[in-house]
Amino acid sequence: MDEFLNFQEVVKNYAKAYAEFEKLQKAKISFIPENGDQKTGVIGEAYIFKYLTDKGYKNVKFGKTSQEAWDIKFKENKKEKKVQVKTVSDYSEKKIISHIVPGFDILYLVSLNKNFYPEKILKVTAKNEWPDIRHKAFPKDRFTYKDYQFVTTDETKEFLEVLKLKD
Repeated sequence: MDEFLNFQEVVKNYAKAYAEFEKLQKAKISFIPENGDQKTGVIGEAYIFKYLTDKGYKNVKFGKTSQEAWDIKFKENKKEKKVQVKTVSDYSEKKIISHIVPGFDILYLVSLNKNFYPEKILKVTAKNEWPDIRHKAFPKDRFTYKDYQFVTTDETKEFLEVLKLKD
């Protein structure tokens, strides 16, 4: 097949998949963010929203698209928690996490394989205020940044169990 024709076919298939994502987002499905152009991020946020909901947290809600500091909020022991979700996929060569802006309580890092299936879920909390973080790669097991104190918990196994996904 001609390389350009092959390119056009791939673009057409990508456009169909992208349009299907847009339909899902506009359908106001509870665990899918209504907005978001970066579909890898939309996938990560949907997974974490569903995970938090299925764990039994109350009042799980998405933030607004103009909200930079957090993506999801929920209630835990009558206290509101704000969550930032950062997602990378195996298609990302360096797995650099997008800019992390302070203003949340919990950071969920989601790594997706080439089928966009979750393969690593890390929950990160800070001992103090969150710093402004840029150009950080997805960690293998522990989140670090300069001399800030973080607690990293690998929740992959629990995540897969709660969502009834196979490892």
